[in-house]
Amino acid sequence: MAHQNTPNTSNRNTPNTSHAKRLDRADFAEERTYWKSQLAKEPYYESGQQFSDFESAYRVGVEGRGRYAEQSYADAEPNLRNEWEEMKGSSKIGWDKAKHAVRAAWNRVEDAIPGDSNRNGH
Repeated sequence: MAHQNTPNTSNRNTPNTSHAKRLDRADFAEERTYWKSQLAKEPYYESGQQFSDFESAYRVGVEGRGRYAEQSYADAEPNLRNEWEEMKGSSKIGWDKAKHAVRAAWNRVEDAIPGDSNRNGH
């Protein structure tokens, strides 16, 4: 009897890179630390805003880049918005602010993937 390899199709839309897979698996602790220290330096930040208002947006951007790796940000944005709406909890910001944090996190992950330059859809 011949040995058959069963392909793993659970992440068919993600690139075959361990980095993207790792981030898609919610290894968010390191990213959370980064964004917590970075928030006040971001152009969309306004004095008095709290990290907790942006945390779900960063998570959506980090994890979404892995889930929608074959899409541009522009193509994935409607799905990302829906995910943020479901996850935002008690965030005091609207999508008009959250989308900038989602995009920043998406871009940070994208920049970390070796050989990936899927930056279309700005």
